[in-house]
Amino acid sequence: MTAERWEQVDFPLLHEIAAREQGQTTVPTVGDLAAAIGADPQIVAVELERLIAARYLLGRLIKMATPDPRPFRLDAVLGERGARAVQLWPADGATSVSLLLEVLNERADAEPDPERQGRLRRAASAAEDVGTDILAKTITEFLARVAGAP
Repeated sequence: MTAERWEQVDFPLLHEIAAREQGQTTVPTVGDLAAAIGADPQIVAVELERLIAARYLLGRLIKMATPDPRPFRLDAVLGERGARAVQLWPADGATSVSLLLEVLNERADAEPDPERQGRLRRAASAAEDVGTDILAKTITEFLARVAGAP
């Protein structure tokens, strides 16, 4: 899977499936999903199979005896990886910590004000000093609260 395919097909598919899980009970077809994200049904069918194989989706693609994939039905739900990708599930702690440190350092690099740049670097250093396990738990709890969990 290329980054371009992820951005243009896979990621929009996961968002569309997540939205449908929230509001619809009907099983979508490849044609429905392709129309919703503006992609070719052949490509959508292939990418759905890949998302299932990679466990972004849990379930199966029900194929019909036709070369046209539009009537194929998706009998699947978001898996943990899919839910994390569309931010319906918090990322794992270690990933969250490295992303936080990466963002703080990128912001420091882009900051023209030396004083603010120093603050961002100190924040990144302090976050790193806290330790991955403690910071990961803190980020996970924060994300759960943001998502509305008790």
